[in-house]
Amino acid sequence: MSDTKVQTSASKPVLFICAGVVAIVAMVGVARLSGFDPTQSNEVTVVESRDVLFLDTAKGGVSVIDNESGNQLRELAPGTNGFLRATLRGLAKHRMTKGFGQDVPFRVARTSTGMTQLTDLATGRTITLDAFGQTNTQVFARLLSTGANKP
Repeated sequence: MSDTKVQTSASKPVLFICAGVVAIVAMVGVARLSGFDPTQSNEVTVVESRDVLFLDTAKGGVSVIDNESGNQLRELAPGTNGFLRATLRGLAKHRMTKGFGQDVPFRVARTSTGMTQLTDLATGRTITLDAFGQTNTQVFARLLSTGANKP
């Protein structure tokens, strides 16, 4: 008898494909048994918000105005609050390309998940500020702490 060598080069890809299909079926089975439902949404709601205007002052500062009352919340001195200024600069540039000015407020909001967001109400762009660290998030979160509005 002679030893016949069987070529297995074509069977390796088939074996990997079969293993992949088995793995996918197993993941779907585990997901179904654990109660996972992809149609459920984890809806995030706003629990606290304030609409504010950020207006440049003659001396190079930024005046933060409560849109509802018209009261000044803060006056940011020139050369301070770099994160706030950089964030607003990016949003303002986008606003200008869409034809909006500074008369439409921004919304600072805290969500049901504890995240802090800044939404440009003119363009609809939203930035989740927590992605930039706690110190930067608190720059905007402080605007909620002075008599914040509930949605």
